[in-house]
Amino acid sequence: MKKYSIVYTDIATQSIESYIHNITERSGSRNISSKWALSVRHKVRSLQYFPFRHGLAEENEFRDYEIQQIIIGKYVALYYVDEEAKKVHVLTIRHGSQLPIPDELPEMPPE
Repeated sequence: MKKYSIVYTDIATQSIESYIHNITERSGSRNISSKWALSVRHKVRSLQYFPFRHGLAEENEFRDYEIQQIIIGKYVALYYVDEEAKKVHVLTIRHGSQLPIPDELPEMPPE
């Protein structure tokens, strides 16, 4: 079984950095935000094998390509699987209570 490579879009990277900053500010602890970031990376890394095991995201209805989601605690990572290239493109991370924000997603699937 070939494993998929994981690619973070700029928006996903910015989302993670923003959440790290916010968690640090609210908790007063860089340790807590670092643990959160590690849990996100660990869960996303699990997509290397069987990335289709998770369901479609609410945002899927706004694009012509499949957007899947993986739940990470109170957060949701949205991703696109390029089956041909064996890549998982992490599109963004959002808090689970946040409404879908389709404007943050690329119009076309990442390459």
